[in-house]
Amino acid sequence: MMLDLLVPFPLIQLLLGSWGLVHPLCHSNVTITCSWPNRTCRPRGNNCHQSANPINVTSHYHTRGRYPDCSYSTTPQNKFYVVAWDPHQPGYSPNCLTPVGLD
Repeated sequence: MMLDLLVPFPLIQLLLGSWGLVHPLCHSNVTITCSWPNRTCRPRGNNCHQSANPINVTSHYHTRGRYPDCSYSTTPQNKFYVVAWDPHQPGYSPNCLTPVGLD
């Protein structure tokens, strides 16, 4: 069910999933984070949730070039993350949250 929360958001799915030959940004399912207690974050208010444990992420850094011929370096890391969610939007299931930030 938690994975279903991201169905209407293909861009978030792309960021959280595999990019083929490029390492994924995030190697874990972050939707479970919305079940953790809220924490205050700016500028969004009190709708943020921090991961309970650090996860494996890969940071990508633009090194040269312009779209579509860009080059990036990558750095694998183990970090906590914060997800900001907005309440359900009109036209979506009441159980569907809108991810509006990932730090």
